[in-house]
Amino acid sequence: MRRFRRALQLFFERERRQIGRFLGAWRWRPGRTWGPEGRWRLWGIIGSVLFHGLLLAWLLGSSSLTDGPGVRRSEERAVTIRLLPAPPRKPPARKSAPAPRPPVPPPTPPPRPAETPKREEPRAPRPEPERAEAPPQASGREAAPSHAPPLPSPPPLPSPLGLGGGPARPGHPAPLPAPGSGGLGRLSSRLDGKGKALSLYGGSGTTEGAVAKALRWLAEHQDQDGGWSAGDFSRHCRHVRRCTGPGLGEFDVGVTALATLAFLGAGHLPEADDPPLDSRAAAAARDAFQPYRRNVTKALEYLLSRQDGSGAFGASGDNYLYNHALGTLAMSEACAMTGGGTGSRKYRESVAAAVRFSVATQQAGGGWDYTSRSSNRNDLSITGWQVMALRSAAEAGVQVPDGTLDRARSFANKAVTPGGEGIYADLGAEAGRRGINMVAVGLLTRLYLGSLPSDERVRRCAERVLRTPPDWRQAGDWEKTFQSYYYWYTATLALFHLQGEGWKAWNIFLQRALLPLQSETDHEEGSWPPEPSWVGLSGGRVYATAISALTLETYYRYEPINKPRRT
Repeated sequence: MRRFRRALQLFFERERRQIGRFLGAWRWRPGRTWGPEGRWRLWGIIGSVLFHGLLLAWLLGSSSLTDGPGVRRSEERAVTIRLLPAPPRKPPARKSAPAPRPPVPPPTPPPRPAETPKREEPRAPRPEPERAEAPPQASGREAAPSHAPPLPSPPPLPSPLGLGGGPARPGHPAPLPAPGSGGLGRLSSRLDGKGKALSLYGGSGTTEGAVAKALRWLAEHQDQDGGWSAGDFSRHCRHVRRCTGPGLGEFDVGVTALATLAFLGAGHLPEADDPPLDSRAAAAARDAFQPYRRNVTKALEYLLSRQDGSGAFGASGDNYLYNHALGTLAMSEACAMTGGGTGSRKYRESVAAAVRFSVATQQAGGGWDYTSRSSNRNDLSITGWQVMALRSAAEAGVQVPDGTLDRARSFANKAVTPGGEGIYADLGAEAGRRGINMVAVGLLTRLYLGSLPSDERVRRCAERVLRTPPDWRQAGDWEKTFQSYYYWYTATLALFHLQGEGWKAWNIFLQRALLPLQSETDHEEGSWPPEPSWVGLSGGRVYATAISALTLETYYRYEPINKPRRT
């Protein structure tokens, strides 16, 4: 209403001014006539006043009608709109929980035309599908998809991998596998026997889910050249909060070898190096369960590029034999797993050259030192990795001199005391140092060099390890407790080979300690944090993630030396 009054006031004001200007210009005097122009202007003003007056009256009449005293319809409509309540929002639809299935299993559907029927084993339940494992990226700099569709359950196949598997004969050390025996070289060993091994040795869908997340994180942080940077891996954390926990760049070859072993341990073969397949179902299983073949191929090419003419992986000299031992182990397993592939020849040649370098750098005391030079210092930690690498090289068909293994056994007898303690080194600033981590390394080394589970030193070492289960709270005080991922890995592998009640107990403590440490936030999801000690500062997050994934792959990565009896 105020708007109409204001418009009326402005209209009459404007007309008054026009009439005033007309009368001022054409003021009437006696004896003066208006003339034609004045008369037309006067009639124009009168017509304008009549027209606008009628228009304003019509507007006021149509908008000022009332339904009651003092309340106009326009105002009532405005109030009604403001007071009208908004319609309630429907809550977002939630997926209802699936109805429980009846205890009686449904009938088995007929097989697909492109597949052969899969026969289920009665006592080997399949593991949960690796739901967190995503297809690999084209390169290490490209982010992998954050979610992947669930993969189908793998078909059950004969047996898990056997690296020196099978119990030794009483009174005889367990020999190294014959060259080319092929225990590692079949696709069915790690990929297809995974379900049976998980069920038999204590794994679960939870452990497999953790491995799948770890592999995805490693794939997302792989460099373009195929390697992993211990110190600068976080440059792949684009547009998100960067992952923490850098290590030292001098261990790039070593952490790359560990990451490669993690992919190989889960059954991922390199491209164009697949062994002959026996059936169409095996081919389908390979394609479905090896999404990281490109990542493995590039990682192996990186390791080949870092091997020099002497056969050493990484720079030779001081503090680099860790890199060489891990590189030899990764290349040996790749060679053994691709025994029938077209590209395994280059891997075999690389392993042969690496073995020659390891043999040449063995110290006179039977062990190995940080350096490739003759130092007369024997280091149990590096020797343990070298023994694992040589055993894998023999499985890949590369001859390892007997004299090298005999000298290693002689050193292991000195490094592990009759009471079951492990001695870190025999020379240097830390000569004679003893700790639980060296007990685990010594135990594993003796087993790989042929000691029987009934051996007194083996039993004493196992007892010490079982009294010191994994404890992350003590990892920060490494100098006193020696708690670290390295200790957990070597102890897990050694007790797995021994089996029995000790292994079952250790496996429970391991999963309780290791699984909760896996990150679930931001781009760090799937990785493990480095230890809060100089050990963690050396390898960083890449090392921590790779060795933790290897620890959780123990159930199917190797076949235990002391096989449990099946009832």
